[in-house]
Amino acid sequence: MQLLGRQGHGRFIGLLARAQQGRPKTPNGENPLVHGGWPLLGCDVWEHSYYIDYKNERPKYLEAWFDHLINWDHVEEMYAQAPGK
Repeated sequence: MQLLGRQGHGRFIGLLARAQQGRPKTPNGENPLVHGGWPLLGCDVWEHSYYIDYKNERPKYLEAWFDHLINWDHVEEMYAQAPGK
């Protein structure tokens, strides 16, 4: 999973873009939505989002996020609303 190897700070936003689907790589702190596309799913991987509960264990944080926090019904709704899919 690319989120495990993300150096420094950042975020993950699954996008449906006009030409491609994917995970755009952006510099630290830059919002990938400024490059177009339609957000489907987001995860904050800045340390402040998980450090109190998980310390430096980003994989455990991401496992909990994936298993318990993603609202797949909402992701499906966002996909259905995406322009030009």
